[in-house]
Amino acid sequence: MCGRARSNIRPVDIRRILDNVLNANTMEPSASNHSNHTSPEDHFYNSAIMGENWEERIVNSADDLSPGMMMYVAFMDDKQMIHIKPMLWGITMNKLNLFNTQVEVLDQKPMYWKLATKNRGVVFVDGYYEWKSNGRGKPKTKYLVSPTQSDYFILPVLFNNTGKFAVLTQDPVCNEVALIHHRQPVILSHQQTETWIRIQNDAKTAWSNLLLSRLPTDKDGQIDATAAEHGIQCCILS
Repeated sequence: MCGRARSNIRPVDIRRILDNVLNANTMEPSASNHSNHTSPEDHFYNSAIMGENWEERIVNSADDLSPGMMMYVAFMDDKQMIHIKPMLWGITMNKLNLFNTQVEVLDQKPMYWKLATKNRGVVFVDGYYEWKSNGRGKPKTKYLVSPTQSDYFILPVLFNNTGKFAVLTQDPVCNEVALIHHRQPVILSHQQTETWIRIQNDAKTAWSNLLLSRLPTDKDGQIDATAAEHGIQCCILS
């Protein structure tokens, strides 16, 4: 789930949105922000590690992002300053590259829970791709899941000190998404974004706030919400 996405949202737009959400100053990424950091926590912003021409590579892959590629991650430091940095999608753990993690059991995964105390961030996407199974041996149908009430989804992520991140996922929030796949990324409201990204909030507070995104169900346990109610549309691409 959510192994492919598109994001044409520029750092200056991320800064503007977060200014409105958080009322905080932000730092737009630039070559100097990434090449001059020398502390152990920030070494991964050095172009020698991120690779040359990383900004160009982000732009060129914006319509079809997948694990192993770079995206802009916004996060807050202890001084309530927002940073927007390029990071690689996928955290390596026990020789496995994990690009998603389930929000419902986050507190049961020690590595991710440790990251949730200080290393919480968000990524902005203007949609993500999902493939619906049509039965054994039949080609899958490709969908683009995108927002209808704004130009972007805000997704919560956890990142480590080597500049890699994983997206948090949950059960589908509406029938239309559930018919395509049994998981989807957690999609944050502006209020949830503020609670998640403010590092002054402890991990339990930030995590509990994400669980509010879980679906409403009827008396039989069936999803009781539509895509329109959640500002989501699912379009067949192929």
